[in-house]
Amino acid sequence: MINTLEARIQNLCAHYIGLEEGEQLELSAALSSLEHDRLHSSLLHYFFKNFTLEEFYSFDISKETKTIHDLVKTIFEEPSSLLEHSREIAQHLHRTSQHPNIKSGELIVAYVNNVLIEDEMLDAICLFKSEKKHDLIRLIQEDNAFTFEALQGILLTQVDKASIIFNTEQTTGYKVCSVDKSNTEKKAQFWQKDFLQLQFRDDDFQNTKAYIGATKHFIEDRMKPLYDTDKSEEVGILQRSKSFLEQEDKFDAAEYTKEIFRDEKVIEEFNDYKQEYQNLNNVNLKDSFSVNMAAVKNQSKVFKSVLKLDKNFHVYIHGNRNMIQKGRDEDGRKFYKLYYEEEN
Repeated sequence: MINTLEARIQNLCAHYIGLEEGEQLELSAALSSLEHDRLHSSLLHYFFKNFTLEEFYSFDISKETKTIHDLVKTIFEEPSSLLEHSREIAQHLHRTSQHPNIKSGELIVAYVNNVLIEDEMLDAICLFKSEKKHDLIRLIQEDNAFTFEALQGILLTQVDKASIIFNTEQTTGYKVCSVDKSNTEKKAQFWQKDFLQLQFRDDDFQNTKAYIGATKHFIEDRMKPLYDTDKSEEVGILQRSKSFLEQEDKFDAAEYTKEIFRDEKVIEEFNDYKQEYQNLNNVNLKDSFSVNMAAVKNQSKVFKSVLKLDKNFHVYIHGNRNMIQKGRDEDGRKFYKLYYEEEN
């Protein structure tokens, strides 16, 4: 959770990343003014309130060229250099914005003091790119009448591309929050990969999330082809996975696979699949770590317990998998048989 009660924006500037035909990169020659408290409060809200997850990244310091990492490091060492180095950040963003789906927009760069995160009071550098403009109406009172003015602006409740770099864990690539909501296609998600060169941080959130993902993909990629696993069995496995993660503070890989798969052959298949999943997704599936409940909640869509049967029925499975049986009648029609003790 990010607390900005004592936070202050020390320096702020903006540049225009022109990518459309006839546009160009426009760099600011001066820092922006923040004379009004209301504007300051609004910008702090825009910067930090859109980040609610405990999911963090870090710069990939194994790269030979670490452009943004190095510029950020310099700004942290000398905050008064924000304008100069923000211009270099804007130039690098313009160079890496080569995909046709990437739109023009303003890049806002801010240096913020006294941000409290995970019991640490830290300085932070905010990088926000605004691509979508929204129509706004402003009412102006003149004498005894009102006039209307049509404007375009940025909604404080929405972000397109944004990253916050916190001045901690410098030797391992800093602690970074980052989102890219304007481009959902993988080929267009350059913000984190090409521009910032970020990687997932090795922490309990990512470890928990990685095991949930590996379990879901194992069922789809291996169990279904090998064992003809049906939807009700899939739901049962994922419900056992959810229960295990909600009940255990410490994750143990051997106990986890024994509890949710329950069959030695399936467990062996999963352990074999883990290496393939790690290589494809660039994650590390550790054998032991502390379960992060924020990651479990974040992945709630994976644990959906709804069995959809054509367009006629939705069956919600929450408990004992043995209380539902699948079959086929003499006419070839598929069916599920449900057992219960009480009707509510």
